[in-house]
Amino acid sequence: VYVENGVSETTIAYDQLLIATGTAPHIPHNLALPDGVACIPFHTLGHAQIIEKYAYQQSRITIVGAGINGVELAAALLHHGTKITLVEQA
Repeated sequence: VYVENGVSETTIAYDQLLIATGTAPHIPHNLALPDGVACIPFHTLGHAQIIEKYAYQQSRITIVGAGINGVELAAALLHHGTKITLVEQA
C-alpha cells in the first residue's frame, strides 16, 4: 500500500489486505437543510460522480463520517482548495 500524507511518502507491504468501508449511508429523515444546501450520500460510484460535479463548485463542504471514505474525500477536496469540515460521531 502506498501512503502519502503531504509530508512524507512510504510503501507498506502486506500479506493480505481487507478494505471495509461500511454499509449503507444513513441520512436522518428529519434533516432540515437551508435552501440551496445539498445532502449527498457517498456509497456508490453514482454518488461519487454527483459529488464530483457538485463539490468542486463549492468553497466549503461538511463531510459527515471520518471513516476511510470520508477522509479520502476530504483529502481530495482539500487538494482542490475546498475548505472542509469533517464531522465524526464520538
